[in-house]
Amino acid sequence: MTIKVTGTLDPDDKAALLDNGNFPLPGSPTYNEWGLGGGNNLGTIDRYSNTNLTYPETPGHLPAANAIGKMEAKAILQPVNIQNFVTNGAWKMKRTTVAIGWDNGGSPSLKTGGTIPPSPADDTSTVAASQYLNPVNGDIFDLDFPGVIVITHTADTYENFYEYTTVNLGNGDQVCSSTNTYSYIGQVDGDAGSVLTNVLSNSLISTLPTSSIFSSR
Repeated sequence: MTIKVTGTLDPDDKAALLDNGNFPLPGSPTYNEWGLGGGNNLGTIDRYSNTNLTYPETPGHLPAANAIGKMEAKAILQPVNIQNFVTNGAWKMKRTTVAIGWDNGGSPSLKTGGTIPPSPADDTSTVAASQYLNPVNGDIFDLDFPGVIVITHTADTYENFYEYTTVNLGNGDQVCSSTNTYSYIGQVDGDAGSVLTNVLSNSLISTLPTSSIFSSR
């Protein structure tokens, strides 16, 4: 399994949210609420430089993310042609996360687990639209787009992700891949309309911070 945080989407990726191989624009025919900037580029974007970023962190509840990073995980099934013998629905791509974040400084507004650093929590894509698990040329895919959203003045978030693949051969889900990693850091001053940091990386954040870079306003 590999994780791409730069470059472009794989042409075999047929995730339902994609429009003809591109991330959806606002008002797209499918998943139109997921305005992810359009195009097939992976990596980071922000809404100050791309007004097509209207993706809500929680559709219908929170306003659009100020900045996001778009990644693609690809698992190559082995041995070759195993998908002809292991039926669709057996394969899954799963993810856990360790994350912390703040809105307007103060106490953490985002934290997985009950301690700092927090313990890993399940972060498997909950919307089937972002995964494509029916093998194409022996490949399956998962998309993710972590981000930062300013509710009051400022926001910063720090997230480590761990992605892996499982298969069910009749005895439950069994891990069948290495665990690959990526991370996201977003720091935004909403008052100034300024993105201080917007980084998506295959490297993990070595130590999660214990306080926001911003003071409460």
